[in-house]
Amino acid sequence: MKWRVQSLFPTALFVDKLDFKLNKKQLKYTKTCERKQNTFNISSSNSYVLNLDLFKNLKEKIEEKVAHYLLDIDFAPHNINFFITQSWFNYTKENQAHHEHEHPNSYLSGVYYIDADKKLDSIMFINKRYTGQISLPATEYNDYNSKSYKLPVSTGDIILFPSSTTHKVNTKKGKNERLSLAFNVFIKGDLGDEGELWKLKI
Repeated sequence: MKWRVQSLFPTALFVDKLDFKLNKKQLKYTKTCERKQNTFNISSSNSYVLNLDLFKNLKEKIEEKVAHYLLDIDFAPHNINFFITQSWFNYTKENQAHHEHEHPNSYLSGVYYIDADKKLDSIMFINKRYTGQISLPATEYNDYNSKSYKLPVSTGDIILFPSSTTHKVNTKKGKNERLSLAFNVFIKGDLGDEGELWKLKI
């Protein structure tokens, strides 16, 4: 029997284009809304922007992608629903970055890139399995030995990933200000298994 390599518990990273373009009023809001300084970048003070009626159509488009992830990747049963908890704009200028982090108290997280340069902008995902482990040199990196994964992004991209996935944004290059919308998703319904004594109704 020929040996084989089995992929064990891979992380599902959903990447697609969102068929959406902000209108003038929505763009005006992104430019004029109150902002706050984070450790390495700037975000909107409002962390529930998708709850605004102004962005109702954008929220619906994002929810379509989230449903696709849950039903076609996670194979969640149809009695499991979801809702977007928090959502906020991120503004990243030249020489700004975003530290390595995860999103607690969330099931799924995502980013929609409203304005990004495909030649310069990216998001980095970190393989935490190598934290504190022996690190072997490699002649070539692949899905099994990579310690990180750099995903180039461009305007219109939407990315979904488990909220426990460690990620960061490297120092911004280029004069353009990257504008993105980040959001978290939680699930509700009958979770777990009654027989295994771990059922939870949310």
